[in-house]
Amino acid sequence: MADEINYFPTIETERLFLRQLLYEDTDFVFQYFGNPAVTQYLLDEPPITEYAQAEEIVQSYAEPVGKTHNRWILIRKSDLQPIGTVGYHKWDKRYFRAEIGYDLLPDFWGQGYMSEALQVVLSHGFERMGLNRIDALIYIENERSIHLVQKLGFKQEGLLRDFFYLDGKFYNHYIFGLLKKDFLVKTNRCNMDDETKLFYNLTAQKSADEWYENYMLMPSIEEFVALLPENPKVLDLGCGGGYESMRLTKAGAQVLGVDFSEESIRIAKERCPEANFELIDFRQLEGANLGRFDGIFACASLIHISQEELPGVFAQIHGILKGNGFVIAIVRDGEGIWEGWPEVDGQKIKRIVYLHSIDTLTVAASGFKYVKQGYLAPELIENGWRSHIFQS
Repeated sequence: MADEINYFPTIETERLFLRQLLYEDTDFVFQYFGNPAVTQYLLDEPPITEYAQAEEIVQSYAEPVGKTHNRWILIRKSDLQPIGTVGYHKWDKRYFRAEIGYDLLPDFWGQGYMSEALQVVLSHGFERMGLNRIDALIYIENERSIHLVQKLGFKQEGLLRDFFYLDGKFYNHYIFGLLKKDFLVKTNRCNMDDETKLFYNLTAQKSADEWYENYMLMPSIEEFVALLPENPKVLDLGCGGGYESMRLTKAGAQVLGVDFSEESIRIAKERCPEANFELIDFRQLEGANLGRFDGIFACASLIHISQEELPGVFAQIHGILKGNGFVIAIVRDGEGIWEGWPEVDGQKIKRIVYLHSIDTLTVAASGFKYVKQGYLAPELIENGWRSHIFQS
């Protein structure tokens, strides 16, 4: 069953889409890997010269489910132009390690595209693939690539003499390694919870001003509450400034809202006195003595939970939900993560959003029955949001 998981979904960055090579990319692959400037330092194989070679490459990387290698194609958002590739190979699941490779059209060198792509690909490797170590083998004269990986935190660990052989000549390569613990320190991931909290503390007032007046989610709330008994007890998981808690009470629910943003909870208590609120990290529901609930409303809260953490969160939800209770999960649809650096009050803050497909959710919510896809306003659907309802 594990081999059927797609570890290589489409990934989005600020300027790029990273998606798997498809059969319709064969023309691009033929031109791209036949370009001597692209393959200058790819010394394991010569530039391709025949279309059949491009077909073999695409065949190797297409449909990556169950494979230990992949190749994302870098698509520039501004014009949907393919500009490069990046991917993993030699993924050894026993030892939690893999090797990374990447290349880029010369016209796009020096513009930060590969650095942007690698940051999210490395994050994906450590978080989604469960890697502890990522290797990069780089020809000793490829100074641009050496500088790039060093900037990302890789350490040069040795010289591989005569490592590749091409056109009658041996080539030396450096081996660089990046450990997960070093990556977390380099990217401040050790404090990611603090950064996420900072983002919501800084944006809490603006969000409250907008969403207390926006009733876009009211039909979804009414649909959810209609499944519950009369005057149900509902937990608003990740309640923000209490705007949806307010609407839940209007729909007849007794509401407790929890959030880990101090400013959000302050605003919620001030603007929605008809509900109760507590400052709690919703990944740590066990031991909080919250009682049991007829329903749990999780709107845009599970987007902060990685796929690895998701089963544990659903298990905690199950523990505080009454028998036959319902959960509504409103999430960004997809696989993998989205990363951005929004500027708030003059500060650039790293923002990570975890995308969750229905397949991901149903696997994580193993103690629940999937009921249906709930209603969402069309503008939310267009922006990638989905509503899913589960029953314990």
